[in-house]
Amino acid sequence: MIINKFRILFAKNWLFLYQIFKFQFKLIQKVERQTRIQKFQKCSHQVQIKNLKKRQGQDKNSYIMFVQIGQTVYEWDQTIDDVNIYIQPPKFVLKKYENEVRKQLQPGQQMPKLEIIIEPKHLKIGIKGNPPFINESLTSLCDTDDSTWCIEDEELHIILQKGHKGEVWQSVFIGHDKLDPLLQQEIQKKLMLERFQEENPGFDFSGAEFNGQAPDPRNFMGGIKYN
Repeated sequence: MIINKFRILFAKNWLFLYQIFKFQFKLIQKVERQTRIQKFQKCSHQVQIKNLKKRQGQDKNSYIMFVQIGQTVYEWDQTIDDVNIYIQPPKFVLKKYENEVRKQLQPGQQMPKLEIIIEPKHLKIGIKGNPPFINESLTSLCDTDDSTWCIEDEELHIILQKGHKGEVWQSVFIGHDKLDPLLQQEIQKKLMLERFQEENPGFDFSGAEFNGQAPDPRNFMGGIKYN
């Protein structure tokens, strides 16, 4: 009798715990799905801004190019939160070339896939099963949980969330061209204005100017208090 009661109690508790676990699992899935959507929207939005500037002729000096053997390998810029990398992707990742690429495949050969691995201090970009196109150590730390990538307007866009908010990256990768002093000042001004705007949302700093050198946006006035 006691054993039967124990079994019934155990079964009820197990069912209750299972329902809680199922609810929590669905909640986690929902949050992860929303996070993926938010990341894609952020990624897509940055590319749209970049291409709008390009169409309007406002992109001069906005994006830094890394060039090798006369070819642009990537363009990049940075905000107070992110480092943005823009790359012209291979044909196979673009929808409009899909049929053309498929015709060139050998029997049994699968469509090539883009492989992008974002690590805290390293970035790898390439075609799966082949040597990477980019395989470099990052200049500083990135937060992999909030970093992402997307294909938008025929451009590969990688967002690296800065591990240290407000830090000015001298380059994307160790060993690549660093910012010259003049450009570094321009970026520090830009990031300082972004910081002021975040800390004082009721004010408009879009037309603000700095007299003299712009301070370090991460450490100015005791440093960024929110991360």
